[in-house]
Amino acid sequence: MALTYRPEPDKILSPDKALEIILKSYRGYYDITEKPDSGEPLLGAFCEYHQRDEKYVLTSKAKLWETNEHEYAYVYLVDRLDEETAARLVADTLVRAKALVKPVKNHMASYACCLVLCGSMTPEAARVIKKSRYRKSFRFSWYGWMELRSAAIPLSGGPIVSNRVGRDTAKFLYRVFQPRKKTFFGKKGN
Repeated sequence: MALTYRPEPDKILSPDKALEIILKSYRGYYDITEKPDSGEPLLGAFCEYHQRDEKYVLTSKAKLWETNEHEYAYVYLVDRLDEETAARLVADTLVRAKALVKPVKNHMASYACCLVLCGSMTPEAARVIKKSRYRKSFRFSWYGWMELRSAAIPLSGGPIVSNRVGRDTAKFLYRVFQPRKKTFFGKKGN
């Protein structure tokens, strides 16, 4: 199912305004660094999420299992996304995230997420985002794995593009940016 973002003509967002909306939805769960000092001028924000789960019996010293999961999201702001820029941003996300992943005994998964907020997007750039993929298993998955999620949304309107692993990210972008119809007692309004 292709998700298509259709903004109202008078409410087309700029990439900076879209960044504010994304960060507002991320703020409750992620540690956010806005406009990080880095070599990439298009990087608008870096968001990281860490989750630790464990199961124990009677006391916390008697652990049955423990897992750690991480997500590193890089939000890029681009006026017009072309093929070369899309490939560079995906590669930049991978390089940065690989440096942060530490596969240890309780590591389950790490996700590198490349979110591109663009004014418009060429079909070649959409193809690069769709075809981007990376999966690395650490010690035959005993120490977890790492995957790449990538998604791009054209803020002027059009299909939200993502790779296979990033489908949930595309759905998230759709829910955040697509205006909702008002409901009254569970029934759709006119």
